[in-house]
Amino acid sequence: MNDHERILRLRPANVVGRLGQGSTLPILEPRRLGRALLERRVPLLCVPVLIPPVMAGLLRAARELDAVIGLSCPALYERPVAAEAFITALKNEGEGLHRKPFFLQAGPLRLNSSSPAALEQAYAVACKLLDAGFSLLSLDGSRLGVANSVQACRDLVQATMGKGVAVELTAPRNAGGRTSAEGLRNYLQSLEKAGARPDFMRVGVPLPEEEQRHDGLDTALLGELAAVASRFGVELTVADRGRTSHSEFVEWARVGARKLDAGDTFSRIVLDALPEDVSKGLLAHAEETQIPVADLLGASESILQGLDARTQDRLEALSFADALALLGALRAANSATESMSWLVENGLHAH
Repeated sequence: MNDHERILRLRPANVVGRLGQGSTLPILEPRRLGRALLERRVPLLCVPVLIPPVMAGLLRAARELDAVIGLSCPALYERPVAAEAFITALKNEGEGLHRKPFFLQAGPLRLNSSSPAALEQAYAVACKLLDAGFSLLSLDGSRLGVANSVQACRDLVQATMGKGVAVELTAPRNAGGRTSAEGLRNYLQSLEKAGARPDFMRVGVPLPEEEQRHDGLDTALLGELAAVASRFGVELTVADRGRTSHSEFVEWARVGARKLDAGDTFSRIVLDALPEDVSKGLLAHAEETQIPVADLLGASESILQGLDARTQDRLEALSFADALALLGALRAANSATESMSWLVENGLHAH
C-alpha cells in the first residue's frame, strides 16, 4: 500500500459517503493538513471556484507544484444546487487525475439573522453541505453581534462533531472591518463556554491605524490575533480584501495566519473577463453591501454561464498561472508529498 492509498483512509466519513469508496480523490480535513505542514510554516491557501474551468486550473497548479490547496464554494444561500454542481465538477476535473491532498470549503455561509426561522434554514443548509462531501464548513455570523453569533453558531458547530469535518467561524468586527484582540478573546471564550469552539477563526485583513504595517497591513494587530487564537487552540484564517499582492499573503503567513482565503483576489480574475459595465456594477454593489465579490459572482450564475468557450479557457489559464505563482511564493511546493509522508509517519489517526 503506497502513501496515497494510506491517505485515502483519512478522508472524513461524509466525503467517502458522497464520493464512494472507489474515489481516489484525497480530500482531507484542513486542520490535519495544517498540522502536517506546521514545521515548514506553510499556510493553507483556499481559493473560490466560480466556474468548472477555474477548478481545472487550480487543481493543475497544485499538481504542477505538488502542493496542498483548498477549493471553496461561495454563495450557497443564493444557489440551492451549488454544492452538488461543485462536487460534480470536481469529479469531472479531478477523479482519476488528482492525487495530491486537498480540502473542500463550503462557504463562508453568511448568517444575517438569529431568528428561529433563519437558524432553522441555516441548519438545514449546513446539513446538506456536510452530506455533499465538504471537509470544512465556514460560517459567518459576524453581523449578528457576539451573543447572537454564539447562539447562531452553537448548533451548527455541534452538528459537525464526530464527523471529522472542520469548522471555521468569522470573528465579529467593528464598522471599520477590524477585529480587536480583546474582541476575539471574548468571542472565543463565549464559544468555548457554549461548547462551540471552532477549528479556524476567520478575520478580515486588519488595515493599519498605527505605524506597524506592511503593504497596508497592520502586522502588530494580526500578530496579536494569531496569539489569541493560538491560546484557544484555534488556527487563524485571514481573508483578503480587494486584489492582494503575493507579498501581502506571504506577510500574513509570516505573522501567524495558518490559512489564507484568496476569495477577492481570484474573483477579480473572473470579474475582469466580464463586460466593463457588469464588473463595475458588481464592484459597486460589493462596496455598498460589504458582500464579498466571490459571493456576488457566485450568485450571478446567468452571467457566468454566458461566458463563451474562449473566455472560459482564458480563465482556466489565468487561474492556473496565478495559483502557481502564489503557491510558489508561499513555499508550498512539495507540500502535498510532505504532508502525506508526515501523516503516514505520525500515525494515520494523528489529530
